[in-house]
Amino acid sequence: MLGCDGVSDVLPSRIEGTALPIHAVIIPAIGVHLIDNAQLEDLAAACAERNRYAFLLTLAPLRLERGTASPINPVAMF
Repeated sequence: MLGCDGVSDVLPSRIEGTALPIHAVIIPAIGVHLIDNAQLEDLAAACAERNRYAFLLTLAPLRLERGTASPINPVAMF
């Protein structure tokens, strides 16, 4: 899984002929799940409050037939 608080691909791409190399390679060729635009401020605050930075992360995406994206419901358990 690769997640960030923005978009994973650098724009403009420096790879000729590939506009979104992360999307074009990591998802179909390697099978990595991609999470863009994660809101991480609340998680960072919860980690700091507990002084713990290791947790179990579960994600519950929608099951969409032939879908390529879905909103998720993330849950961090300390």
